[in-house]
Order: sequence, then structure tokens, then C-alpha cells
Amino acid sequence: MLSVVEIEHLTVQYPDVKALDDVSFTVKKGDFLGIIGPNGAGKSTLFASMLGLHTKYKGTIKFFGKDIRKSKDYLKEIGYVPQKPIFEKNFPATVNDVVRMGLRKESDANKIDEILQQLWIHELSKKRIGELSGGQQQRVFIAKALVNN
Repeated sequence: MLSVVEIEHLTVQYPDVKALDDVSFTVKKGDFLGIIGPNGAGKSTLFASMLGLHTKYKGTIKFFGKDIRKSKDYLKEIGYVPQKPIFEKNFPATVNDVVRMGLRKESDANKIDEILQQLWIHELSKKRIGELSGGQQQRVFIAKALVNN
């Protein structure tokens, strides 16, 4: 079965602490993986490394068999939902704008509406994203990820 994510011997060292020490795992197509741990355990560092936001690491990170240091193609297949999306109240983009922003393929309006309804944010589609609660903003980012899937 296809490996979607392969992490091999990932180590991240900050000046005063080793955030990740020889982490290895594989996620195959259809698998689910939960990353849990206390504050400071390295969860955010792991995801920052996987997204290419943190590049000073030892080891290998592969998406779909390709090392992320050699190819950024994997980013087209990744949806990221930030822990705390923060938008100013007057940020001009609406929920619809954010969900459609950066679409890589043609997504029909029915699919977008269906996803917004499934996440209980359809009625918010014309509201500015900055007017939403943190949880509602997270659902907008989940919708954005699902629209591209």
C-alpha cells in the first residue's frame, strides 16, 4: 500500500533543547494517526518540519515517496488547519473567499456548499472571517482543505 508520509530518524535540535529525537513513523493511504503529548513535546515542531516551515533537521521526511527537501509537489496535497487561526475583525475576506482562495482545481459550487453545510458554517459563508469565533475559523480551514481533496 502507498506510503503517504514517511518520517525516518527525524531529529530537531534547538540551541537549548532537543525538540525531536530520532522520530520515525509511516502513514499509509487510509491510515489515521494522532499526535498527542504535553506542551513542549515537539508536536508543533514535527508539523512545522513536515510542512517545510522548519528546515534545520536531521533525518528524512517523505510525502508520497518524495523527500521534501528535493520536491515541494507534496504541498499541493496537504491541507493545514492552524491551531489558532487569527484574523483581525476587519479582515475583508468572507468565508467563501477563504474557502475558494488558492484552489488548485475546479471545484463546483455544489461541492463547496455541501462541505460548508457538513461543517455547519454554510450560513456564515458571506460573513467576514474576522467576525467568526476561533472554532468557526478552524472549520473554515477544514472546509478549505476538504474542497481541494
